[in-house]
Amino acid sequence: MLDLQWILDNLGNWRGLGNRRPETKGKYIGVLAKSPDNYFTRLILDIMESVTSRAEWDAMMDEAGSKRAIRVALDTLSAEARYSPRLLTLEHRWGINLHDDPPPPPDTPPSRVRADSAARAGDPPQFWGEARRRRRAGQVLQPEPVS
Repeated sequence: MLDLQWILDNLGNWRGLGNRRPETKGKYIGVLAKSPDNYFTRLILDIMESVTSRAEWDAMMDEAGSKRAIRVALDTLSAEARYSPRLLTLEHRWGINLHDDPPPPPDTPPSRVRADSAARAGDPPQFWGEARRRRRAGQVLQPEPVS
């Protein structure tokens, strides 16, 4: 049975990640995604960056398990400036979404989501992913006038 520490200790063995099968990389990602600790989940990026072809990517992701668990783990990493560019590069390279952006609440039209002001006011974190996505896209969020 794989555990977090074993994966960390052995990633460099057997000539590194480039010498692992996509299915093995997927198993590693599945185990690492379950950890709440960025110390271990940051390794998911290293593993994903070692993939060289779409076929290898697809085989790895098929074996990785819950895509939601992976997105949640990577969303935590995307909040850190040193990991965010790496995530964006992977998203652009493979045309996928690797972070968790929850939809706006059902009673709020999408154009009226006040992500930045909601986060500052201490509202629930479902708005934070939207704010992060818009900042990455270069959109500036303005607080809406209160009537």
